[in-house]
Amino acid sequence: MRDNHVHLVTTNFWPEPTGIAVYTTDLVNSLQDFGFEVSVLTSLPHYPWWKIPNEFSHLTEGVTHYGSVEVSRAKHVIPPRMNAIVRIRFECSLWWNLRRISKRLIGKNLHAVIACVPTVAAGMIGKRIAKQLGIPFGLIVQDLSGVGSNFCISQRSINCSGGHDYRSASLEYAHKPVEIKNGSWVCLDAKVLPGVTIGECSVVSAGEIARKSVPNYSMLVGEKIRPIDPPK
Repeated sequence: MRDNHVHLVTTNFWPEPTGIAVYTTDLVNSLQDFGFEVSVLTSLPHYPWWKIPNEFSHLTEGVTHYGSVEVSRAKHVIPPRMNAIVRIRFECSLWWNLRRISKRLIGKNLHAVIACVPTVAAGMIGKRIAKQLGIPFGLIVQDLSGVGSNFCISQRSINCSGGHDYRSASLEYAHKPVEIKNGSWVCLDAKVLPGVTIGECSVVSAGEIARKSVPNYSMLVGEKIRPIDPPK
């Protein structure tokens, strides 16, 4: 049997309907389409509600399944609101509990680990698992909140859907979704800031910073938005 078991470590996964969970669930589906066996280590479903909804209360700590994918979930602190101090507590709780559950993976026949962040805890635990098992480790920095299909996000690009309110003494977390629509391309080293939408079949050129939304069939280049022809 070829080495094809990929283990994904992420804070957010199905059945969360938005945020990182959309990306990580699509990633799992894509890996399976390419013939990989996949398993997941994640937290309890809590985003964007910052609590566990009644309809997902059965997804407690332990092992469940997303289709044929084994999903190991760890319980953790779920704060009702986020600020800088609470964020530290949240990260520490994730780190401790994901680490605790990850001990069950020792002896598993895994061949690679992928961690999908923005949480620091998921990245640290993913790297720890890979190091202990002596297998390759990959890190995906992802902060998309809504995406289309058939789009391209190139190397070292950053899509940031969160920040902090500098007017708040506790630097409360502020979330503004990023939306990448069908057929669009965020090029090498480009950055898309919170609340920005990249329109259909549009391009954010290499190294550009998208501070405001880019309309459909447009290109952000040289800090200017220019119309482009629809693809043929």
